[in-house]
Amino acid sequence: RSRLVDPTLLDSATSAEDVGRIEGHLTTLKLRLQTRLDDPRWQSFLNYERDAIPCGSLIDWMESFGLGKREGPRVSIIDLSMLSHEVLPYACTVIGRVLLEARENLPAARRYKHPWVFVLEEAHNYARPARADEERGQTLSRLSFERIAKEGRKFGFSLIVASQRPSEISQTIISQCANFISHRLQNPDDIDHFRHIIPMQARRLLDQVTILASGEAIVFGSAFHVPTRVQFDRPSPEPYSQT
Repeated sequence: RSRLVDPTLLDSATSAEDVGRIEGHLTTLKLRLQTRLDDPRWQSFLNYERDAIPCGSLIDWMESFGLGKREGPRVSIIDLSMLSHEVLPYACTVIGRVLLEARENLPAARRYKHPWVFVLEEAHNYARPARADEERGQTLSRLSFERIAKEGRKFGFSLIVASQRPSEISQTIISQCANFISHRLQNPDDIDHFRHIIPMQARRLLDQVTILASGEAIVFGSAFHVPTRVQFDRPSPEPYSQT
């Protein structure tokens, strides 16, 4: 960050004869950079020096997430719930790209010895279908997770995509899913979305998706012999909710 805010950084990249010609562009760029740096919503990307977050190497960065340690929890939760919606897709993009790159650089013999499963909770916030007016962050985030969905398995890196709005998930990501667990759905768009991707023998079961009780689901895919309506065990401890 200290280099980024150095006022001479952009000036030094410009030859003396070109300064006058592009000074207007440089002034605008400096102003945009400073505005972004002063925006508190972006501090999660810029607090390394202030909060002494380890960033000396990829190993330090991964271990701050609990990944790559010989001892420690087998599940790591990266909580991005307090990030603003403008920042969230960029953060998801960076994390997705770094984790996939780490898997790609593993020796082939080690990729399946310790596989990773990456759970995308509330995925409709950062893995949306392509739109003409989408923001740059949404584009980058979608492309990052589409690449993981298409290429991750050969590196021992799988996805679980969780969302209340399956119709708002990228079609590319959905097309790579081998198994589906559908709890109660009410939105007609979501139900029609599923109707087009499930096998014929499961479509009659899908008619029951609007009346499923709490914990019930319709499951289908390569992990199940036949599409089935199932009841999941209640979690313990239970959440602070009746549904």
